[in-house]
Amino acid sequence: GIDDNGQYALHRDISIGNLMVTEDGSPYIIDWGCGRVCAEDDGPRSSAKEMIGTAVYMGIRMIAGCNSRSVIDDLESMFLVLAHYVWFTYGEESEFSEDLWSIANLHQ
Repeated sequence: GIDDNGQYALHRDISIGNLMVTEDGSPYIIDWGCGRVCAEDDGPRSSAKEMIGTAVYMGIRMIAGCNSRSVIDDLESMFLVLAHYVWFTYGEESEFSEDLWSIANLHQ
């Protein structure tokens, strides 16, 4: 994201527990304790000397030990949160499970 000063900010711990939705449906990302404002010359990227984040929602680059984080990593975490939500809302025991399997099989 971009903070109030126009600088890139990475959350670095996007997970189901760090997302909120207000009564009017507006989404919010909370708990910026692991977040970092990126240096101007780095653009939307920060260093990551240690693994930061919720393991289940970490992206491939972070798990593989990449030494920097970018907005792509936050977006990948957001995708994993969405996949988690969809599966547990419309998963195997749901009336929508056949539709989900059909979609998944199209992409194999």
